[in-house]
Amino acid sequence: MPQQELLSTKDRPLRRTARALTREQALEVIDFTDHAVLSTCDPAGNPYGTAVSPVRVGNVLYFHSTGLPGGRKTDNMLANPRVSLCFIGKAVTLPEWYSVDFASAVVAGTASPVTDEDEKMKAMRAILRRHAPGNSDARNDVQFEVRMPWAAVWRIDIENVTGKARGAAKWEAGKSLNEVQDMGPSKWLIGVPL
Repeated sequence: MPQQELLSTKDRPLRRTARALTREQALEVIDFTDHAVLSTCDPAGNPYGTAVSPVRVGNVLYFHSTGLPGGRKTDNMLANPRVSLCFIGKAVTLPEWYSVDFASAVVAGTASPVTDEDEKMKAMRAILRRHAPGNSDARNDVQFEVRMPWAAVWRIDIENVTGKARGAAKWEAGKSLNEVQDMGPSKWLIGVPL
């Protein structure tokens, strides 16, 4: 059997176009979702996925991690800055329909460590506004003083963002992520008792 040429899937279009979200809807999923899975790859081609808590500022995602050397995520991004993040904004199992009411977004981008101190502080303040909105500035300042010397901040420049949802055809901004969208059964289940 002849060996197939390996081709990139980077620009492959979404197969199930009826579930595609617009860019604005995919950004809504990102802004709604507290956590994402960051996928990296080491120089030998071994994939690695880990949870991060990013925040979006314009066309950039920021997240923090330890500044200590030797972490797999950090080493992978330094060796290969091409990354992907997967945000799952909604996942409600619908056993009666053998389906899931879901909404997700995938970002492809380039990772780089934030080395500019002003950008690092602005990113950390954005992260805190997103993930610790009830904390006072005084409390945040103490956290910065103690933790910033040990923290690393990473920047992902968004190159592409896509999204999909079971209920994409019925998407309502500000509503679809908070409510189950009953799309009904597949046509072969209509009339079949539960």
